[in-house]
Amino acid sequence: MVAEERWHILELIESGKISVAEGARRLEALAGTAEAAKPLPSHPVMVRHVRQAVLLSGAAILIGGAFLLVSYYTRDVAVSWLVWGWLIFALGVSVILMAWWLHRTHWLFLRVQEHDSPTITLAFPLPLRLLTLLLRTCCRFVPQLWENDVDGLLQALQETGDDLALHIEVYDDDGSTQVELHLGQEVTKWSH
Repeated sequence: MVAEERWHILELIESGKISVAEGARRLEALAGTAEAAKPLPSHPVMVRHVRQAVLLSGAAILIGGAFLLVSYYTRDVAVSWLVWGWLIFALGVSVILMAWWLHRTHWLFLRVQEHDSPTITLAFPLPLRLLTLLLRTCCRFVPQLWENDVDGLLQALQETGDDLALHIEVYDDDGSTQVELHLGQEVTKWSH
């Protein structure tokens, strides 16, 4: 897309429709937007760190529970070791299952960039079925949600499958503020 625009500007200069100075200004502006459009990795670093931290903590909890269980069955210790061992072991399994869910679930990525200020990027795991149920329930009690086409949003969320992603970009009129919202398992169109 950037290459096509660059060729178009060069053709305009060649045909004499714009001056060389105007063409140079447009090419510089185009180069600035091309540098700003660097894609993010498929899962941002913070998401990968969250998943790894949850997985490692689950494994540590699981090992702690297994140690208590092995200690109970191999040594002469109190029965409370057995109870605590099974509780901690079950908690470790639950945390590992949560890490697996974090790997497979859709994530909501929100990026806000204002002119001359740092970019704010947030990522949240988002269970789509639970969100759809919550929004449909809230719409019954808050009629203003229906007026803002929440039904269209719900339909778009339900149609967003494992291979699809919902990507919304909003720009301020003067171009100073940019908000990007991405819902999916991977960030493919995300610009940084």
